[in-house]
Amino acid sequence: MTIQSSPDKAAIPFISIVIASLNRHDELTKCLASIDNALQKKRQTCEVIIVDQSPKRYVASTSYSYPVTIIASAPGASHARNIGLQHCTGDYIWFLDDDAQVVHFLPFSQSQLDGQPILFAQWKERPCPARRNLYGGFLSRLWLIRISGTPFYLLPRHLALKSGGFDERIGPGREIAAGEDLDLLIRTSTLSRMKQPVIFIAELSHPNNRPPVAKRMLYARARGYVLARSQWQLAMAVEIIYSLMAGLRGDRHRICSVLTGYAEGLRMPRDT
Repeated sequence: MTIQSSPDKAAIPFISIVIASLNRHDELTKCLASIDNALQKKRQTCEVIIVDQSPKRYVASTSYSYPVTIIASAPGASHARNIGLQHCTGDYIWFLDDDAQVVHFLPFSQSQLDGQPILFAQWKERPCPARRNLYGGFLSRLWLIRISGTPFYLLPRHLALKSGGFDERIGPGREIAAGEDLDLLIRTSTLSRMKQPVIFIAELSHPNNRPPVAKRMLYARARGYVLARSQWQLAMAVEIIYSLMAGLRGDRHRICSVLTGYAEGLRMPRDT
C-alpha cells in the first residue's frame, strides 16, 4: 500500500526525504529498502524524492510503502537538492545521502515539535551527546558545526524555503567542493534561533570510512570558508582547536586547510 499523506498530521510530522544521487544505484536501492523497513516498525509517514544526476536514470526495482518520485537533474549536489526541495510537501525535509541507511525512527512527543525545531538523526557508528546536554541555544549551535552533514538534520520546510535552500556556488562540482551542508544548517539555525533542545527523530547508519588525505583537506578548507562567510568567529575558534587536536592525532594537513579556506572566505565579497 502506498502512503499518500499522514493519517494524523497534527500528531505525526510528514517527512519529505530528498536523495540526490549520482551513479550509485545499488546503494540507493539499499537506502530505499532501509526506509521502508524503518517505516514498518514505527508509526511514521514520508515521501521520497530522488533527484538523479546519473546519465541513465534510476528505476526503482520494487514498490515501497511510501510514494517515490524520480527527477532527472544535471550534475551538482546543491542544485539537485534544491530541485528536490521545490517538490517537497512534507512538514520536515530530510536531505539523505544515497549511501546512508535508516536504522529506525525514534520515539518523540508532539509537545517536543511545538515551534517546529530542527530535528536530528543519531549516527549509529558514532554516539551523539546525551540529549540532556543539548538544551538548545548557543552551546547547541556550536555542537552543530561538528555534525553538519546533511543526513544528520531535518529542517522544517518553511525554514528550508525561507533560507533559499543550498548555496549552489559551493558543494561538489564547484571550486569550494564541500561545505554546502554546514552553510545551510548555519543559515537555518539562525532563523530558528535554536531555542529548543535537540530532538533526535531517527537513527542512521552511514559509512564511517576514513577519507583519504586529499578529501579531508577539501572538507576542512570548505568548513573554514563557510565559517568565514557566516562571520561566526567563535565557531571558527572551536574549529581551529579541533583541527589542532586532529594534528596531534596525525592529521597534520587539517589546520592549514581550515585556515586557507577561512582566508578565502574573508576575501570573498558578501554579495557574490
